[in-house]
Amino acid sequence: MKGETCTVEVIRRKGAVPATAERLRKTGQDVKPGHNLFILNLERPAQLRATAVGMKTVVIKKRCYITEALEDGIAYQMLGRGDVLVDIDHDPINKMATPDNTIRERLSKLSTGGKVTALVERPIDPEEAKDFERYIDSFTPKIKEQEVPYDVAKIGREASSMHFIILKKLTTPSCLSSDARRNKKATDKTSEAGESNISISTASTEMKIISDVDDIEDLKKVVTKSHAAGNSGYGGAFDDE
Repeated sequence: MKGETCTVEVIRRKGAVPATAERLRKTGQDVKPGHNLFILNLERPAQLRATAVGMKTVVIKKRCYITEALEDGIAYQMLGRGDVLVDIDHDPINKMATPDNTIRERLSKLSTGGKVTALVERPIDPEEAKDFERYIDSFTPKIKEQEVPYDVAKIGREASSMHFIILKKLTTPSCLSSDARRNKKATDKTSEAGESNISISTASTEMKIISDVDDIEDLKKVVTKSHAAGNSGYGGAFDDE
C-alpha cells in the first residue's frame, strides 16, 4: 500500500520455508511476540564429509532447546544456539512419550543421508534474543573450554571408531550359571581286579575282560614264531608244534 509501512521477514536459510497454519494448529504452538516460526528441511550436504549431527539439545517442559551447534557437524549450517525444535517430521515434541530418545533417533537419520523436517522457533527481536540467551545459560552447565590439539583429537576419533568396530563383533558370554560350561575330565583307568579278569573303566563306559579258565596254571603260554623258516631247522611259523 502506498504511504504505509510494513514489516517483512526474510528467511536467509537454505531449505527454510514459512510455517503453515495447519502445522501450527497440530502442535498447538502460537507465535510469540518477538519470535518467528519456520519449517526447516534438514539434509546433509553432498560436499560435507562430516557424518556427526554435531548438536547438543536439552528438553525442558516438552520443548527441545539447542544449546550448541558444533562447527564440524551437519547441523551447524542449518541450526544454531537458541533455536527451539517444536516438532520433528510432523510429530509435536510436546506430545512425545520419550522426547529425548525420539529426537535422537530422528536426527540420527542425517548421518546416513536421510532427511528430517522440523518446525523451528527463533527469537528475532534483539531484546528477546538477549533474554533467551540468558535463559539458556541458566540451565547450561558452565564448562571450561580447553582446546585439544588436532592430532590428539584425530587419534581419539580413530580409536573410538576402532573400538566400536571391535565391540560390535564381540559376543558377550552369558553370566547365567545354567549356561556355564562344565568340562568333564575324561581319564582312563586300568586296574587289575583279579588274576583271571581285567577291568577297564573310563568316565562314561566300563568294560570287563574275564577268562573262562579257572586255574591260572592251565593257561597256555604264547609262543612267538617267525614267518620264515630259520636256518636252525626248527621250522617256521606255519609248522605244527
